[in-house]
Amino acid sequence: MSGAGGAAAGARREVGGSRIVDAGALAWREFDEARGARYKVLNKTEGGSLTLLLQFAPGSEYPAHTHPAG
Repeated sequence: MSGAGGAAAGARREVGGSRIVDAGALAWREFDEARGARYKVLNKTEGGSLTLLLQFAPGSEYPAHTHPAG
């Protein structure tokens, strides 16, 4: 991935114990590893875990990979 995310000001807020994310206010970022695939970072924890919104163009693929936490 190119960069860890970065949010538009005000895109995330806490309401009654829930996190609200205005995904429309976040920029799409391109994956270095996969042409035609892009993502928005919805959440990043202090431990480094990410929640992403993904978008794939028709015919695009993302290479096989593993996740450290399984």
